Amino acid sequence: MQPKEIFQRTREISERDPKGPRFVSDYLELIDLFKKLERPGRVRECLQILHREYPDNPDVMKAFNEFQTEFPIYNSPDISLRPPQVLLIGSFLGMNGNVGDEAAAIAVRDAMLKRNPFCSFKLLTRTQPQYLEDDLFSLRELGWAILEDLKRAVKVAIVVGGGVVEPGPTSVQSCLSLIEKKSKIPIVWLGVNADPSSRYSATERQSIKESLQRCDRVIARNRFSQDFLKSLAPNMKIELCADVTLLLKPEESYMNFGFGQAIGLNLRSLWLTTDFITKMADLCDLLIEKRNAKIIFFPFSRISDIDLQSAEGVRSRLRHPERMEIVERFLPPKQMLDAISKIDFMISMRLHPSVFAFANRIPFAGIAYHRKVEDFCEHYADENHCLYRHYPKGGDSSFGTFSDSKFPSADELYEKVSYLMDYPRKYQPEGARAQLDQIISQISAQYGLSEDAKSRIHSVIT
Repeated sequence: MQPKEIFQRTREISERDPKGPRFVSDYLELIDLFKKLERPGRVRECLQILHREYPDNPDVMKAFNEFQTEFPIYNSPDISLRPPQVLLIGSFLGMNGNVGDEAAAIAVRDAMLKRNPFCSFKLLTRTQPQYLEDDLFSLRELGWAILEDLKRAVKVAIVVGGGVVEPGPTSVQSCLSLIEKKSKIPIVWLGVNADPSSRYSATERQSIKESLQRCDRVIARNRFSQDFLKSLAPNMKIELCADVTLLLKPEESYMNFGFGQAIGLNLRSLWLTTDFITKMADLCDLLIEKRNAKIIFFPFSRISDIDLQSAEGVRSRLRHPERMEIVERFLPPKQMLDAISKIDFMISMRLHPSVFAFANRIPFAGIAYHRKVEDFCEHYADENHCLYRHYPKGGDSSFGTFSDSKFPSADELYEKVSYLMDYPRKYQPEGARAQLDQIISQISAQYGLSEDAKSRIHSVIT
């Protein structure tokens, strides 16, 4: 078949209904023809169309894998044939960090791959990710040589939420300064979480302000962060979005928690006192004795096993230690999301166990060591979902030791938890996901990451 005939055949196929019976086989035929012409760009565009319409079709997946082998476009000297690259920036991603932070990066990466399966990603992070296998650079090693390499192919740098803005030599702010000055790569800060408390000095506030001004787009994760950032940069548009981990898709965890009510628990050991741990153990015993519950502790931090220290502290004080299970192995974020779908209630100090529960429509209650936990509980449920605030209601967060005198008794906590279990709210994560999905689509379109391959093929052949 001559090139002219191939392009005529392309015109015919591109006008067909994607739901037609021969859609996949016709495009696979086109792929073979373009391979013979050595036109990898056209092969890639056909695969984009197939992946968009039939992402789980085994023949499509096989063709996609064959293309990656036959045409090593990631190393092609022709930049037009290379897939668009995205630089994801985080802080405590991975093995020595936090499941929630890594979940955010995975969720954004997967959402962008949904729009263009040929995107490739580079990671810039403070710690080694455990479940992200993309090219990795360290915040501590970022310099001119790396930026020279990045700026040739990277379309956009996305700072992926997680944690709290912390100025410093290896901080996101320092990273953005280097990227903006040395490479001019566009920057989007997605899911910013700031702490509008006295912990920021005047110098640090100025550093944050300068970082904001380097960004094309800034999207805060909660209202108090949005208000704080607006106070620093009143002339900038600071948008608002839900936690990006709500875009995460679950993966089978093969966890089974047996009979009875399974109640999830997560505590962080920092700032906790012996009295606090004792009250939490008493609460667990009440749930075990009165509701036939089984306590499942989910560790979300890998930093010096601080979550596991809290878990052991609670279990050692239980009257029924055999009724508490500690998930010893650190589950990948997608499997953690699936495991939490199999419990009946979640009690958590950390934010993301509550987010994962909300994503699965599982009732939850937060213990707010930081205002971001209070904000999430009240915005997506109501104030009853926050069992305790470690600061005045609506006030600034504080990172001191929990006050034993102010913390509720085990009986009071049990009454609050029982009410939430007996009268659960109907959570609506779909609205938050739709908003996040729209933001990812906008970013992909703005920086040329979600090219409409079908339109492009049609424009080439007409």
